[in-house]
Amino acid sequence: MEYLGDERQAAPRLVEARLDRDLLEEAWRQLLGSLRHLSRAGVVHGDLSVYNLLWWDGTLSIIDFPQAVDATTNPAAFDLLHRDLENVATCFGRRGVAVDAEAAFAELLGALP
Repeated sequence: MEYLGDERQAAPRLVEARLDRDLLEEAWRQLLGSLRHLSRAGVVHGDLSVYNLLWWDGTLSIIDFPQAVDATTNPAAFDLLHRDLENVATCFGRRGVAVDAEAAFAELLGALP
């Protein structure tokens, strides 16, 4: 566990972070990279949203893993992964960054063990 922030404030959730379009695009790239790592490890977050993403000093961090599942044993893992991607893609889209949740889902399925 690690504190993200400084002595004045904690890192904001992505939903609260005031990022321009370029930084939002960078946040999406970083999110996909992190999700690739989780997928390779066989982990699906299970409750991913912009409320479970922090932005600090140019870095996106995923938090809140109590609902994470093992993709190799949980029959709902694929559905949860798809829902996670739809949730975040919708929020990115509302902020002007068009992302392809279906393409990301297909890529992450390929990364699962």
